[in-house]
Amino acid sequence: MAGAKAESVSVKYNYDIFFSLSHGDRNSTDYLYKALVDSGLRIFRDGDPIERSKDIRSEVKKAIELSRLCIVVLSKSYASSTWCLDQLVMMIECKRNAILPIFYDQKGRIGEGFARFEEQLKVETDYQRKEKLMDKIQGWSDALSFASDLPGFVLQNQADGLTSDSEFEDPIEPESLRSSFISDRCNVSLLLVADAIIDESKFIQKIIEAIEEKVKVVQEGFVPMEAATEDGLLNVEPSSLVEDWTAMEINLRDTEELPENPNCPFLLKLVLEQSHDLTEIPDSFFESMPVLQVLDLSNTSIKTLPQSIANLAELRQFFLRDCILLRELPPEIGELTKLEVFDLEGTKLMCLPMEIRGLHQLERLKVSLYRYADNYIEKKGMEVIIPRSMLSKCSHLKELSILVDPDCEWWDAEVEAIINELPQLRNLGKLELYFPTLELLQKFLQLPGNVYQNLSNFTLTVGRHEQHIISSLPHNLQSVFEKLDKCLKYVNGKGNMDGIGKALEHAWALFLDRQWTIEKLSAFKIDEMHQLNFCLVVECNEMNTIVDGGDFYQERNNGGKPILGSLRYLSLHYMKNLQRIWKGPIVSHCLSCLEILALHTCPELTTIFNMALLRNLINLKELIVENCPKVKSLVSADPSSLEADSDFLPALEKILLVDLPELVSISGGLPIGPKLETIIFSNCPMLKNLSPTDMYSKYMHEIKDESEWLKALDSSKGETDYLQGVLL
Repeated sequence: MAGAKAESVSVKYNYDIFFSLSHGDRNSTDYLYKALVDSGLRIFRDGDPIERSKDIRSEVKKAIELSRLCIVVLSKSYASSTWCLDQLVMMIECKRNAILPIFYDQKGRIGEGFARFEEQLKVETDYQRKEKLMDKIQGWSDALSFASDLPGFVLQNQADGLTSDSEFEDPIEPESLRSSFISDRCNVSLLLVADAIIDESKFIQKIIEAIEEKVKVVQEGFVPMEAATEDGLLNVEPSSLVEDWTAMEINLRDTEELPENPNCPFLLKLVLEQSHDLTEIPDSFFESMPVLQVLDLSNTSIKTLPQSIANLAELRQFFLRDCILLRELPPEIGELTKLEVFDLEGTKLMCLPMEIRGLHQLERLKVSLYRYADNYIEKKGMEVIIPRSMLSKCSHLKELSILVDPDCEWWDAEVEAIINELPQLRNLGKLELYFPTLELLQKFLQLPGNVYQNLSNFTLTVGRHEQHIISSLPHNLQSVFEKLDKCLKYVNGKGNMDGIGKALEHAWALFLDRQWTIEKLSAFKIDEMHQLNFCLVVECNEMNTIVDGGDFYQERNNGGKPILGSLRYLSLHYMKNLQRIWKGPIVSHCLSCLEILALHTCPELTTIFNMALLRNLINLKELIVENCPKVKSLVSADPSSLEADSDFLPALEKILLVDLPELVSISGGLPIGPKLETIIFSNCPMLKNLSPTDMYSKYMHEIKDESEWLKALDSSKGETDYLQGVLL
């Protein structure tokens, strides 16, 4: 096969089996562990000695990766252990197709063990901890569901010995393994249930037989026992693997050409990602892959998919990320009725075929559409770009992402149709969508069934705008910010801002870009943003202050509730008329969680910290001030009016000051930053001295300057002796 280059399959395994069980089940299953060891198998069991050069989690994950097979003893005790559940998640991530479960002494009691986490969730009151726990529980639940669906051994520990438990599955004879392996369930894990097991020796023998039968694959998993060297290193020539295509997993890169019809009776995972020179897939290429479950064609140069794609009846995950030459999908895509994950992010599709409505099992759909799709469907005589009722047919969707260029006028009608179908996606937990107008966002927010409120994660963009090829933000800050959980981006806003207030109630991250009329962040009813952690504000040229306390503590009389009490990160860029951060009255805990404050290119900014604000910033760790030419001091306060022994900015560790031509003092004589470790300057020519109050911290170990100003410090009369040892 010309042009196909397989990755090396020389895999050195440290263990034959990764043995995962609860410590509560350790004694009762010790006989099994010892018998498997006595049979000559190399086994890693949690609690056995491992290297401690890194944290235990990474070492256990490494042990999983370097094991041929994972055996997991599922029980009530296992399901109630966070450490065991974390192991199970890692096993599924690393060895999804190489897990053999033993259902031990359970009779449906796994749910009883897991129930304690649901109880914890009910009583948790801290929102951030509750969200993290929800995510953890969801991951554990998915892992348990996956493992519980795998065929394996079912045992009940009874007083008179070990017996099979017929409640779980009908027994399958060992001789039926080969036919069962290519059956409808098509899972790599062994289709074997212990039948009529009445003694330990028979049970152990069946497991050993199962392992020997299982270990018959190459490439990223198992190898025939007889084919491995004593140290576990498999010696297989890559060319022989590629030509017969008999592996269960094949990873090819830099492939230019594929065979016409490879015979792949056991192939479960095929990865052709990053084969940039692959432009065509032969018509019959997929005809002999009856059990393929994962297909990755991302970052290839294919323009079409062959009709033989319809033969992949067992396909569960299909990745076509960044296939920028792929313009349309064939109607045969509708034959992939078991597809659960379909990822087309980064493509430039003109439309979705009507047949996509047949993908009833879809749980995750990510699509990118071409900006000129409307011209395409007009030429084709089509009416819509996304088939109507598509989402209602894919009712199992848990994650939906549809990306388009933000200046596409045709998108309004398409997204309105999508909004109308969203209430039927009762399992939807993650959504990424673009709303060209506030009216469309409001329609989404008002959907019945609390669609928005029930989302565990979202990325919502509001406001029609042109896509910036080159961002004015540094270091890809925009793309990083948009990947934050529960992110709301609002662009090109004008006039009344009330329409977006409800969306902000549930946002963790807010990205304001080019708001043309807003004069302060207070206009967004920030007193209701109880969950906001991150805020990025760019080119809001009419904004002169971030918060006006008078809007909340006089007019609204909200009982002194803190404003932005959960905000941890605030970054302001290119704010033409910004003069101050906070104006007017302030109450305790406003901005008290803020850890990072960054101010970039604010030409009218004169005041950063006033006394009232200083008292609240008890968690500020890092301050960045760049290109703010009117700033003369970071602090605007009279130190003579302060109480003795006052500590301000007690958590501050680092200050970065760049291009501040009028800066003459850091703290204005105020003692700040008792834990300050680092100050970095660049182009601050008027800063002639650092006072003892600037150097208040006993932890200071670094003062770094990018220019020559330190040489000009006034060192007469020994006034800078306290700087010795920290200047760089």
